[in-house]
Amino acid sequence: MIEGLLRDQANASLISICGEAARRRLLVPVLIGLGLRGFSVAPAAVPECLERLHELTDLAVFTRARELAQSVLAARSASEVRALVQAFDAV
Repeated sequence: MIEGLLRDQANASLISICGEAARRRLLVPVLIGLGLRGFSVAPAAVPECLERLHELTDLAVFTRARELAQSVLAARSASEVRALVQAFDAV
Protein backbone atom coordinates (compact mmCIF):
# COMPACT_ATOMS: atom_id res chain seq x y z
CA MET A 1 0.00 0.00 0.00
CA ILE A 2 2.71 2.50 0.99
CA GLU A 3 4.71 1.64 -2.13
CA GLY A 4 1.73 2.47 -4.34
CA LEU A 5 1.15 5.78 -2.60
CA LEU A 6 4.82 6.73 -2.81
CA ARG A 7 5.35 5.65 -6.41
CA ASP A 8 4.65 9.24 -7.39
CA GLN A 9 7.48 10.97 -5.49
CA ALA A 10 5.59 14.27 -5.61
CA ASN A 11 3.24 12.76 -3.02
CA ALA A 12 5.99 11.41 -0.79
CA SER A 13 6.24 14.55 1.32
CA LEU A 14 2.48 14.46 1.95
CA ILE A 15 2.35 10.99 3.46
CA SER A 16 3.21 10.47 7.11
CA ILE A 17 3.24 7.52 9.43
CA CYS A 18 2.44 7.81 13.09
CA GLY A 19 2.36 5.62 16.11
CA GLU A 20 4.40 2.60 17.02
CA ALA A 21 5.52 1.79 13.44
CA ALA A 22 7.18 5.19 13.12
CA ARG A 23 9.47 4.50 16.05
CA ARG A 24 10.41 0.88 15.41
CA ARG A 25 14.15 0.83 14.80
CA LEU A 26 14.02 -2.07 12.34
CA LEU A 27 11.10 -0.66 10.35
CA VAL A 28 12.35 2.92 9.87
CA PRO A 29 14.96 2.05 7.18
CA VAL A 30 12.28 0.22 5.17
CA LEU A 31 9.95 3.22 5.37
CA ILE A 32 12.75 5.62 4.43
CA GLY A 33 13.76 3.30 1.60
CA LEU A 34 10.20 3.39 0.28
CA GLY A 35 10.35 7.18 0.22
CA LEU A 36 8.37 8.03 3.33
CA ARG A 37 9.51 11.30 4.86
CA GLY A 38 6.97 12.15 7.58
CA PHE A 39 7.15 10.44 10.97
CA SER A 40 5.04 11.22 14.01
CA VAL A 41 5.92 9.69 17.35
CA ALA A 42 5.13 10.28 21.00
CA PRO A 43 7.27 13.04 22.53
CA ALA A 44 9.21 10.51 24.62
CA ALA A 45 10.23 8.65 21.43
CA VAL A 46 11.48 11.70 19.52
CA PRO A 47 15.17 11.47 20.55
CA GLU A 48 15.39 7.77 19.62
CA CYS A 49 13.59 8.33 16.31
CA LEU A 50 15.76 11.32 15.43
CA GLU A 51 18.90 9.33 16.18
CA ARG A 52 17.78 6.55 13.84
CA LEU A 53 16.81 9.00 11.11
CA HIS A 54 20.19 10.72 11.47
CA GLU A 55 21.93 7.37 10.93
CA LEU A 56 20.08 7.06 7.62
CA THR A 57 21.20 10.44 6.25
CA ASP A 58 24.55 9.03 5.10
CA LEU A 59 24.23 8.49 1.33
CA ALA A 60 25.62 4.95 1.44
CA VAL A 61 23.24 3.95 4.23
CA PHE A 62 20.32 5.66 2.50
CA THR A 63 21.13 3.72 -0.69
CA ARG A 64 21.17 0.50 1.32
CA ALA A 65 17.79 1.45 2.84
CA ARG A 66 16.33 1.82 -0.66
CA GLU A 67 17.73 -1.59 -1.60
CA LEU A 68 16.34 -3.03 1.64
CA ALA A 69 12.88 -1.67 0.85
CA GLN A 70 12.92 -3.31 -2.57
CA SER A 71 14.04 -6.61 -1.04
CA VAL A 72 11.28 -6.39 1.55
CA LEU A 73 8.71 -5.82 -1.18
CA ALA A 74 9.96 -8.93 -2.97
CA ALA A 75 10.06 -11.07 0.18
CA ARG A 76 7.76 -14.06 0.30
CA SER A 77 7.27 -14.35 4.05
CA ALA A 78 7.35 -12.42 7.29
CA SER A 79 10.35 -14.42 8.42
CA GLU A 80 12.22 -13.38 5.27
CA VAL A 81 11.36 -9.73 5.95
CA ARG A 82 12.51 -10.09 9.55
CA ALA A 83 15.83 -11.56 8.42
CA LEU A 84 16.35 -8.75 5.90
CA VAL A 85 15.73 -5.94 8.39
CA GLN A 86 17.80 -7.60 11.08
CA ALA A 87 20.70 -8.03 8.64
CA PHE A 88 20.44 -4.34 7.68
CA ASP A 89 20.53 -3.32 11.34
CA ALA A 90 23.51 -5.56 12.08
CA VAL A 91 25.80 -3.74 9.63
